[in-house]
Amino acid sequence: MEYNTTSMEDLRQVVKELLLEIPPNAIFELQGHPGAGKTTLVKEAARLLDAKEPVQSPTFNIMNIYSGFYFDDSELNIFHLDCYRLSDSDFLLDLDFSEISGNQPFYAFIEWPEKVKINFLTSGIALYSIKLDTIWSSSKHKVIKRNLTRL
Repeated sequence: MEYNTTSMEDLRQVVKELLLEIPPNAIFELQGHPGAGKTTLVKEAARLLDAKEPVQSPTFNIMNIYSGFYFDDSELNIFHLDCYRLSDSDFLLDLDFSEISGNQPFYAFIEWPEKVKINFLTSGIALYSIKLDTIWSSSKHKVIKRNLTRL
């Protein structure tokens, strides 16, 4: 499925639709060139999920964890990983989100998943890939269209 956005409000609506359609205990692999909007998407998801802390890019930490609430007010964890600085030749990422979150529901957003070999140890999770593409204005200063493709 492909979603086209031309504003932050459009992006917010698409992210809300995805979160309502896909219940917690899901992993989103986010693919796209630098500046495509991967972190922006995670920030919107965290905002919609009432994250208590502001979302920061985890480029240097690799993973940030935030507490939030699903739309039915149940608590959940939000995992945000950025694998850009890692390489699959020397890094195997073993992830068990259920263990990390204490069996609390979660959403995980992984930027640059293609950079590493990921071994998901969590059972009963759904894995979704989202590719983000952007079309820039002729002056290259602002995005005029962002395409999100759920693979």
